[in-house]
Amino acid sequence: MSDVQYWVAFDHIKGLGPRGYSKLRAGFASMEAAWHATRADLEHAGFGRELATSIIEQRDELSLDDVASRLERHQVRAIPQGFDGYPAKLMDVEKPPNVLYLKGELLEQDLRGVTVVGTRKCTQYGKSVCAELVSKLAKRGVTVISDLERGIDAIANRTALEAGGRTVVVTAYGLDRMKQSRDQQSARDIVDSGQGCLISEFPPGSRSHRSQLRLRNRLLSGLAAGVLVVEAPKKSGTMLTVRCALDQGREVFAVPGRADSAQSEGTNWLISQGAKVVTQVDDILDELPDAATSVEGVASRGLKLRDGSYSDHNHDSSGTVGGRGRSRDEAIVVETEEERQIVDAVLSAGHPLNVDEIAIETGICVDKLGASLSMMEIKGCLRKVGTGYEIVDSGQRLIAPLLKDGF
Repeated sequence: MSDVQYWVAFDHIKGLGPRGYSKLRAGFASMEAAWHATRADLEHAGFGRELATSIIEQRDELSLDDVASRLERHQVRAIPQGFDGYPAKLMDVEKPPNVLYLKGELLEQDLRGVTVVGTRKCTQYGKSVCAELVSKLAKRGVTVISDLERGIDAIANRTALEAGGRTVVVTAYGLDRMKQSRDQQSARDIVDSGQGCLISEFPPGSRSHRSQLRLRNRLLSGLAAGVLVVEAPKKSGTMLTVRCALDQGREVFAVPGRADSAQSEGTNWLISQGAKVVTQVDDILDELPDAATSVEGVASRGLKLRDGSYSDHNHDSSGTVGGRGRSRDEAIVVETEEERQIVDAVLSAGHPLNVDEIAIETGICVDKLGASLSMMEIKGCLRKVGTGYEIVDSGQRLIAPLLKDGF
């Protein structure tokens, strides 16, 4: 039996902790030698009598064969500290995991990726922004890291996978314990496709506890070059991840939201405290140029339909806007009636319009314009010019529109 198996076996011992592992490494020639140590040997290595006795009692009840077979059965690979494959950057986090458990392959490029986090109770705005930004990150070769929980995090993992990019899932429980059938399928897809991996610092069989959620957060930020917050209340687990990121010297990015939205209270506050504002994917890549490993190609010309196909036609302002003298390469894809009205207003003016002017032209109140304008900036339909907005004249990187019936 290899020394790795003894590292994993010790990971099942309660009460050991990082300091205990340090004593084992310092006091014994190998983990195998430590596993077979007597109580006197353990006390000599620095353990108190009570803990030394507990270690031996737990050890005697644990089957090494069962530990090894569980790893093999669930196709989980264990990487102890100091072994090949253990990410060096994790040594910078508070209490680095003694053993890292993986399903799938963790690549060097993954450690230059971006962690995407946010609230489970996300709004439609948050869902759209997350999907749009993550899709573009994935197509630029940026690995997306998240935790596969509900809401923003789950959208981030699944969108990266669907866009053909890489994604890394960090869990707060054993890799054999995906909670929901949807999570199980997404996890299988990530591993089977070869597009990413699942990571945990807890051995197979471990259940999730509140304390483990906090430990997971430091890995979410620690594995990445930066953390993107899409939607989050000011008091939330997401903010704990942000705190870890700041402690680790990682870049923090935030998507602005409505001033009256509880889900955006945290992101807006982060921006007020100096987080980088993100309205388009280049806001991230300008700060993290090493994260991208490929250049996003032009997906298509024309309009992307619900079924993933593309139309060759331009249409007037009754739906997707491509008329008013614009070529097919410059088609603008809109998702809502408000966006259509905004595009019409700016195109008709022929020059940038500020928020008040757009409100007058469209009849949309200023309070409701913010979310639409932010989303259209992210999609590449609009760009800010001074205090106004203008239509982007370059070819569009299109998203799937919400088309009207019969379009």
